[in-house]
Amino acid sequence: MSLLAGIAATWASPRAAMAARVGQGQREDRAIAALMGAAITFLIARTPAIARAAELDPSVPFQARLGGSMLALLFLMPLLAYALAWVLHLVAGRGAREGARGQGWRARATLFWMLLAIGPAVLAQGLIEGLAGPGALSAATGLLVFLIFVWFLWAGLRGAYGTAANGTRQG
Repeated sequence: MSLLAGIAATWASPRAAMAARVGQGQREDRAIAALMGAAITFLIARTPAIARAAELDPSVPFQARLGGSMLALLFLMPLLAYALAWVLHLVAGRGAREGARGQGWRARATLFWMLLAIGPAVLAQGLIEGLAGPGALSAATGLLVFLIFVWFLWAGLRGAYGTAANGTRQG
């Protein structure tokens, strides 16, 4: 399945899309590629707001602001994502059956894919933040994107941990 088709399938049914991805087996290469793709997407989404802030306050130039965002998104975000995936595995794996225990890659694959799948909404939110600036519209859009991400993650974890290692449904 292509990247865009996978993202569209995730928007249609996050649980089924993640169950299908986990059914392909453990693929750490795809997981890290999804995480880095999400980080780059988030950086692109932040660029309009960074440009607006640099224009309104020239004391910190655009390049410095962009460099700080690059550091945060391309180097720190992956570290935090791995830590969050570990916590998610502890929580989701506790409720899963024996077949899913010891398979932290399911939480990593789910979190990293959902970060990438939420990319279109993050891009739209970044555009709104760049055009409208900080305020109620930007905050409401950010909250909406966050709620969609939480829904994706919850449904994706249910799909990932509801699938046995051989691809069959559990329970």
